[in-house]
Amino acid sequence: MKVTTLAVALVAVAAIGAGCAVPPPPAPPAGHDVRYITRDGADTYKFVPSGNSMVVTASASNGGANSRTLVWNTADTGSLDHQTCVTFTSGVWPTQEGVALRVSAEGHPGKAITVMKNVFAFAIQHFNVQLVDLSKPKGQVLFAPIPASDFGPVLGSASGPWRLCASVVGNELSFKVWPESGIEPSWNDELRTRKMILPPEWVYAGHTGLYAGHLPAGSVLRFSNIQSEYY
Repeated sequence: MKVTTLAVALVAVAAIGAGCAVPPPPAPPAGHDVRYITRDGADTYKFVPSGNSMVVTASASNGGANSRTLVWNTADTGSLDHQTCVTFTSGVWPTQEGVALRVSAEGHPGKAITVMKNVFAFAIQHFNVQLVDLSKPKGQVLFAPIPASDFGPVLGSASGPWRLCASVVGNELSFKVWPESGIEPSWNDELRTRKMILPPEWVYAGHTGLYAGHLPAGSVLRFSNIQSEYY
C-alpha cells in the first residue's frame, strides 16, 4: 500500500456575518457535544442518539444548506490512536455524511480530522479528508487531497447503505469504504482503502465522532452501527 505525504492547501472558512446577533444553537443531547464548523445564518440541526445510532435533522425553518457539524460522545476518554466505523445511506444531495477523528474540544472550539462523502459536482462516490481547526478566530479548514479518492469501482451504482471506517495511528490516517452488503475489506486492500501521512500538528489525543453537513431544511441523516475503538 502506497502511503502519500499529505499536501494541504489552506482555505479560510467565512465567518458568520457581523450584523445582528445570531441566537446560539440548541444544547447538544445528554452525554454528547456538538460544534458547528460553519453555520449558515441561524440554521440549526437536531441530534438524537439511540444506542449505536444517531439521527440528525435540519430544522424546517432553516434558510440554507451550508451548516457543517461535528458531534461526539463526551463519555469516551479519547486517545492518540483510534478508529471509528459507521453505516450511512447516501441522502438526497447535497446532504453529507462522514466521521471525525481526534476531536479535541474540551473547553475550547478544538480541532478534528474529518473523512466524509464528497458533494461537490455531485461526485458522491468520492471521499474527502479535511483538517478542521476551530481554535482560530474565524475558523480554518485544511483541505487534504486524497490519492485516487474515487470509490466508484467499489460502490458501483448503489446509493447506499455504505460502510465507512477511519483510523489514526501516530501520523498515519487510513480509511476504507464499501457497500454494507459486502464483506469488510482489510486495511491492506488497495482498491477499498486509502492511506496518508498527517502533518505533525495533527498528531494529538482526541475523540471519535460523526460529521454531518449540508442538510437542506427538514432533511434527515441517519447513522447506524457506530463502532469506535480506542487503542
